[in-house]
Amino acid sequence: MAKLESQPLSAEERAELEELRAEKARREAQEEARREREELAALRAEREKAEEAAANAADAEADRL
Repeated sequence: MAKLESQPLSAEERAELEELRAEKARREAQEEARREREELAALRAEREKAEEAAANAADAEADRL
């Protein structure tokens, strides 16, 4: 086994390695994009909630005057 591990990869093995690395990179990029979309949606909702609260506070202040 140690002898096999010390041998350089064959062209076929190298091609498979590169293909698997590329596949892994694509999956990771897709996952990162999904997480970023979730974060964007959450931040938009947070901003909308803050803007609504500010508008309600302004309306309440205007009604008080």
